[in-house]
Amino acid sequence: MVARVRARVEGRVQGVGFRPAVFRHAVACGLTGFVRNDPRGVTLDVEGEEEGLALFFEGLAEHAPCQADIQRVTTRRLMPKGYDSFKVIESEALGQVKVHLPPDLATCPTCFEELKDPGNRRYRYPFTNCVDCGPRFTLVESLPYDRANTTMKVFKLCEDCEGEYHDPADRRFHAEPNACPTCGPHLFLLQQDDALMSDGDSATGEAALREARALLAAGSIVAVKGLGGYHLACDAFNEEAVACLRRRKNRPHKSLAVMFRDLATLRKYLAVTDAEMSELQSPARPIVVVAGRFSPAISPDTNNTGVFLPYTPLHHLLLEPFEALVLTSGNRRDEPIARDEPGVRLLLGTIAHAALAHNRPIARRCDDSVVQVDDTCRRFLRRSRGFVPTPIRIAPASAPVLATGGELKNTFCLVTDGEAYVSQYIGELRDYPTWAFYREEIERWRDILRVDPEVVAYDLHPAYISSVYAQEVEGVSTVGVQHHHAHVVSVMAEKGLERPVLGIAFDGTGYGGDGTVWGGEFFVADRADFERVAHFKTYPLPGGDKAVEEPWRMALSMRMAEGIPWSPSCASPPRWWSPAGWAGTAPPGRDAMEAVEGLIKSGINCPLTSSAGRLFDAVASLLGLCHAAGYEAQGAIRLEAAADPQDRGRYPFAVQKDQSPWTVDFGPTLVELVRDRDRGKDVGVISARFHETVAVAAAEVAADVCAARNLSDVVLSGGVFQNALLLRRTTRALQTAGLAVHANSLVPANDGGISLGQAAVAVARGSKSGATSCV
Repeated sequence: MVARVRARVEGRVQGVGFRPAVFRHAVACGLTGFVRNDPRGVTLDVEGEEEGLALFFEGLAEHAPCQADIQRVTTRRLMPKGYDSFKVIESEALGQVKVHLPPDLATCPTCFEELKDPGNRRYRYPFTNCVDCGPRFTLVESLPYDRANTTMKVFKLCEDCEGEYHDPADRRFHAEPNACPTCGPHLFLLQQDDALMSDGDSATGEAALREARALLAAGSIVAVKGLGGYHLACDAFNEEAVACLRRRKNRPHKSLAVMFRDLATLRKYLAVTDAEMSELQSPARPIVVVAGRFSPAISPDTNNTGVFLPYTPLHHLLLEPFEALVLTSGNRRDEPIARDEPGVRLLLGTIAHAALAHNRPIARRCDDSVVQVDDTCRRFLRRSRGFVPTPIRIAPASAPVLATGGELKNTFCLVTDGEAYVSQYIGELRDYPTWAFYREEIERWRDILRVDPEVVAYDLHPAYISSVYAQEVEGVSTVGVQHHHAHVVSVMAEKGLERPVLGIAFDGTGYGGDGTVWGGEFFVADRADFERVAHFKTYPLPGGDKAVEEPWRMALSMRMAEGIPWSPSCASPPRWWSPAGWAGTAPPGRDAMEAVEGLIKSGINCPLTSSAGRLFDAVASLLGLCHAAGYEAQGAIRLEAAADPQDRGRYPFAVQKDQSPWTVDFGPTLVELVRDRDRGKDVGVISARFHETVAVAAAEVAADVCAARNLSDVVLSGGVFQNALLLRRTTRALQTAGLAVHANSLVPANDGGISLGQAAVAVARGSKSGATSCV
């Protein structure tokens, strides 16, 4: 007996070849009907014998493409219509968006083989792709995901590509970015004088590619247009070229990322674990921070290296004559990456010598993602290309929410029907170009998701630009969220935790409810509320933000508070440290020290802070590792890098429980640490013992609070927990105390993750009428 079923499939089912897979599966089951995209996912209308229908739905997930993620299938029976065949039909564009648009996907093995095959019509074509790979998020302008709604709409398919696009047996069946040398994008080279180099010897742009490779081989810096914007590239083995890039970009010390030609080449120079290898070869292709130093010129401050593998056909072609290239974001310091030719022209001459460009427009900027692997768990340092815009389910349902994020490492978050869409990395909002990018991107996301927020969540810091923006949104309710509560709840939202937890938030700066700057915090928290039960001892922050730039100021502040005599001596540098890595360690002059001493004594512009980040800064300065920071957390990064991972000693500390909240006092730690320094103890040992002390102190406080409050779950978040050594040791100490430990794995622990926490707090308060946060 013939029957008919209409079904809606929700999840990641657009841009992954789902409709072609459904077509083939339906035909194999002897069914007729249609499949189409719609704003909520994919609609199926299938008709045939009951046995065939049963086989179809039983095998739907099995026959879906590997990149698909089916989250829900709803069906209803209809009267048979008498379809004569099965078709892929035009998409439906109306209605609320509830589709999971896929992120950009790295070149698949089949397309890579085509790229190398002289007999293939896409031989050496830099833009080859199929339903299993290629750009997605960075070229979509609106949903549903159809070619007409992408930047590829300007390229009319040639006869051959049109045939592939409509052939159900072809892997490019409804591959929206499909193109070839005849009808698709092409390369060209922009030079400093704005001259456009001809690529007329080949439709693939081979001449432009050859010239770009020649420039790189000669030591030049070339801007290379990728999926979400431009990179700045140079030969990773040419130290003069790397030094030139650093000088021109004003990035003297911060590590640079290296793209290796292939995994075999990478493994010639650095050891890679199985878990790291899995990340490196995944369709997301993030930058993975691995142990080992490829070059002091690449990683002056650390004994690890950020590495990644080619993820576009252009990368594969560009790296053919090179083992490795430095590829760093194509921007001026603290600005968003350039995404188009007018933007890259600002870099020509000032940073880059030339630009390898192409004429496929980029709909939205998207930096590379950066991860490190803790045992087998992925930890984000930056969540962007390859992972965005995959949503995170934070509630069964919710009102639409916009969370505006923080000031640094900004992301924003839109929530619709309980699903949180955390944006790509935006950056530092203090700079106008980034601020303009932020505003523009919020509007783009609201448009593509068709979300009109009813609630806007923001950080309580009144001077944050993102918080000012939130107050300007009209016709909405606003929810202020304390910075560290957002950190804690970001983990709770990830892990699905609803019950109260003990949240430990260690970071640099967060607006407190008592007039001080928070950052070493212990909360008993649920998603809506929190109670501050303990914090690090407070010290004056001399000069406010100036103390972040000059860690010696916090060292002086803590030294004065703890009665530690100042000494310009420093511990011996670790054995692997290079002369370049030891830069920036000259102690401050006597006049500067006396001026800041006077500032601290007067109390003028010296807010009190409990910041864990400032404690790490101070220790780095006391050990002579960093007195003036060239980038955020440079002192803490050097301190972690210097630590001897084998040493398990620790220093004394105190927990003052005579009043609430408790105070965790590392004054005794600092006194003994400086004594060890003055005795000439190895800096690696001192650093390791400092890390162990912080970890043990956190675990001791957590164990006592959890026992008193009948809690079993501890949440770790905040930028200081990007320190892999501290995270491992704190986790181990907490687990030894019998506690369950949870840390960020879907968003960064740094401020790139707080928009998720803000959104989850707003959703929780919406379902808990009248709730307000405690301080």
